[in-house]
Amino acid sequence: MQQTPLKNVKAPRVPKDQVPPLSQHQMQSLLDVARRTQAPERNVALILLLVDTGLRCAELCSLTVGDVED
Repeated sequence: MQQTPLKNVKAPRVPKDQVPPLSQHQMQSLLDVARRTQAPERNVALILLLVDTGLRCAELCSLTVGDVED
């Protein structure tokens, strides 16, 4: 009888505090509000950057122009 090499490997731990993804309606609401601000292009871009990349707010706030590649 063959033994599997994965027998002693523990399953990865899944954090219980995971944030559920935004619904399409929630995302649209965020973008609608951002479009009604004084700097709509910037605010929409910031929301999309956060959602598309998974950046944390502190990481987004610490970004500089030098961090962006052409």
